[in-house]
Amino acid sequence: MTNNHHRICPHCGSNLVLETPMKAGEFSFINGIFSFRDEPVKLKPQAHQIIRILMQAGGHILSNDAILIRLKSDAFSSQVSVQKSYIKKALAKIGAPDPIEAVYRKGLRWIGPTVIYDKG
Repeated sequence: MTNNHHRICPHCGSNLVLETPMKAGEFSFINGIFSFRDEPVKLKPQAHQIIRILMQAGGHILSNDAILIRLKSDAFSSQVSVQKSYIKKALAKIGAPDPIEAVYRKGLRWIGPTVIYDKG
């Protein structure tokens, strides 16, 4: 029997279970909504999904191309950088720290608090 809470990608280490609620300090991603201090963060859909992907990766660096593959998008990798900038501005507006690090020539990673999967 497979435990759905622990299906991990052998390439990037990300949790492949999409609907598992995640919490990381004052951040959470539950039912497709990214929140800070229990208040939804107003973001575009693609930005929400990038945050979900990075939280699932648990601190592993994901290249922009890997993120686009997970998004099932044919956009250029520069679009990920645009979304990262958008996320940073949206979080700054509400006084939230930026939990995403851009690693030069490598990609993005979650540097916020440790992600905990809420099994309900």
